[in-house]
Amino acid sequence: MFPIVIYYRDIYYSINISIIINIINLFKRLESGEGGIEMTEAKVNNKSIRILHVDDEENQLEFTKLFLEELDEEIIVDSVTDPEKAIQLQSQNSYDIVISDYKMTTMTGIELAQKVRKNSNVPFILYTGQGSEEVAESAFQAGIDDYLKKEVGHSHYQVLSKRIRHTVEKHRAEELYRKVIEESRDGIFIIIGDKIVFANNATCHMYGCDGPEYFIGEPLKDYVVETEEEIHRHLDPQYMNNGPSQLFEINIRTSTGAIRTVEVSASKISYLGQPAYLCYLRDITQRRHLEESLEAFHKQALTEKTEDQENHTKIVKHD
Repeated sequence: MFPIVIYYRDIYYSINISIIINIINLFKRLESGEGGIEMTEAKVNNKSIRILHVDDEENQLEFTKLFLEELDEEIIVDSVTDPEKAIQLQSQNSYDIVISDYKMTTMTGIELAQKVRKNSNVPFILYTGQGSEEVAESAFQAGIDDYLKKEVGHSHYQVLSKRIRHTVEKHRAEELYRKVIEESRDGIFIIIGDKIVFANNATCHMYGCDGPEYFIGEPLKDYVVETEEEIHRHLDPQYMNNGPSQLFEINIRTSTGAIRTVEVSASKISYLGQPAYLCYLRDITQRRHLEESLEAFHKQALTEKTEDQENHTKIVKHD
């Protein structure tokens, strides 16, 4: 079916006839006071992508909601013109992503992102018609996940829809990965250079400290018995290149001064854009104590057996 071009509020839109019907229905709801921007709870499911769209141009909100929900049936859009209202809505609802215009009356999209980031790590896309390289750079420096310049045409909304889904699915995967790491029984920490930049709850428990802040930004050598040279020898790139990971043992010093033996599996990764080591720690102190006890028992048994044999030999010779 060939597209139809319509002109609305100084913007040309190229769309097919089925979307024309939806536009007419939307206008009817708007005229009747229904608004057409409230979320339908029956539509929400585990696969739904809940979007909070912020723009002080109502026509932009109307068309974006219409096109996105038409293109992807799992997308649900809540629209708001007031950034302050958006902050309130985000704090009250579990949105999967926030999309915001850049230049608005009361604040910029970057300022909105900074305020949202104070209480949430929800993905944020800056969607603006007044973009530039400077705006894009400022957006990424503010921790905004993606940046997209507004364009006319139905195909542009397909691009926006795909970018939204990609950003949301990436965030969900990262949250799942973080949850797995946080709930792991093994200690996990990440080293960049000689500094610890991440530690999970199991690592904190192993060291007997209250939280990750005990480690973050501190040199690894402050928490192990081995010297810095010995640690570097374990993480020597010439050995790490021989396989996916390097396995070794070190002794750690807990917050109470106790010494524990841990088995470390270290792998080279990229973290925050920098070369790093991902280290899994498993406390093997009890296993080592058991092995030492068994070895001591074995040596004692051999000693006693040797003594018995010597005594038996002396008795035989005496007879």
